Amino acid sequence: MKKITGGMLLLASIFAQCAVADNTQEILASGQQVILSDCSLLADDVTVSLSNRVQAGYFCRTGAGVVSNITIATCHTAGRTATRTVETPCVDTSGGVALQPGEVACDGTGSGVNVASNQGAAIFVGRTGGGAIGPQPLNGSNCADDGSSLNQYLN
Repeated sequence: MKKITGGMLLLASIFAQCAVADNTQEILASGQQVILSDCSLLADDVTVSLSNRVQAGYFCRTGAGVVSNITIATCHTAGRTATRTVETPCVDTSGGVALQPGEVACDGTGSGVNVASNQGAAIFVGRTGGGAIGPQPLNGSNCADDGSSLNQYLN
């Protein structure tokens, strides 16, 4: 009986350790490994390889009442910040479709993208929950060397 109780306590502590890292955003360094205990949605450990001056971060969303997914955001610290027109992937909500965290509603043009002119760093975001990988609407910010400019896109 003590062995069974001890085994159950060990399993509970392992699951608790796995759950601790979920729902926590993290800025990644090139070559950094994201292991299964960092995100319970992964099927295997992942090693992140980034180009020079590219910043990246991820958020592993799990829990009751939420759509589980992994969000990844990237930007380049020496990337273009001048005024330009970008197409941002969007979700057509005209049929009553609910937006998932981080998704943008379409402006009604029916093209699947919102077109806007603005300036700032292009921050690309992708989610395992579906949709497309694309730039977020430009907001005039730069891509910070410490990756902090990605935080608002990871939650």
